[in-house]
Amino acid sequence: MPALDRALPARLDSLPWKPPPNALLYAVPGWGPTADFLVVLFLHGLEANAVEKWEPLANMEKHHRLPAQLKASGKNVVLIGPRLSTQGGVDPAPFSTLKKLDAVVTDGLTTLLAARAGGELDAASVTAARGRAWLLPVGFSGGYTPWTAAMASLSKPGLFENRVVGGALFDCLYWDSFVLDGGVPPGQRKRAARTALSAPALAALRAGFFAAFRTTGNETGPNTEVFRKLVTTQIAADKKPGAAAATPLTLAAKLADALGAGSVVLEEGVAPAHIQAVGKADNLARLLRCVPGFDLATHPPTPVA
Repeated sequence: MPALDRALPARLDSLPWKPPPNALLYAVPGWGPTADFLVVLFLHGLEANAVEKWEPLANMEKHHRLPAQLKASGKNVVLIGPRLSTQGGVDPAPFSTLKKLDAVVTDGLTTLLAARAGGELDAASVTAARGRAWLLPVGFSGGYTPWTAAMASLSKPGLFENRVVGGALFDCLYWDSFVLDGGVPPGQRKRAARTALSAPALAALRAGFFAAFRTTGNETGPNTEVFRKLVTTQIAADKKPGAAAATPLTLAAKLADALGAGSVVLEEGVAPAHIQAVGKADNLARLLRCVPGFDLATHPPTPVA
């Protein structure tokens, strides 16, 4: 599939940001949509401001090196990287409901499948491919706001139920992120009194893995320590006699073993600079390699009809 061995700037009608292109798409060579595959939903940060002059889609290739990392992972995986409005923060609206999130994913897959086939596709092909997709929402920097919206939507029954392998944050484990805040409305938060994971956050952690990566000196250090204590407290509670049977949490300081439901990894010092959080040392590729299954070598490339 030579047409897909490159990043594909695209216009997705499901996104409110209309100036084209408004998404970066990529499928690894040999992507087989007739087998289960991963969708990395990459949610960028505040990368279009006048000071740094970063452009999110270009940044996905240049600094985060997303296509190169997906290709190096050895996984059957595609990238959907929306371009979101950054007025007043990164816009979470496209992921505020499961229906909206599904529209973005379906739009991205449709575009990739059409590029793969060299033309238009029938709806059945798109539906079949979507049924094979497993989601991995990844947030960078200010992208924690759409990431939180996506995780909250995916925690509800319906589309993609039981097909979220986990979530990851790079330099953005902020207090308002889903795993710390759990979707609690601002007026109901009691930061100083938080002594346990919220019910939505705990349910998400038990259902999939969670990994947070922090660069040297990043401001999210204190929040990381709060989260570490909350996870440690929950691990101890799960081991008490009479505790309800549930997927236990585990906590690690480095990626090493296969990531499964309940796995929590908090990696520190992954890069010296904030912009290097994702791309330095192939941090995203390292993460993907720890996801069980989805190995590209386990099935041949699907022929194009």
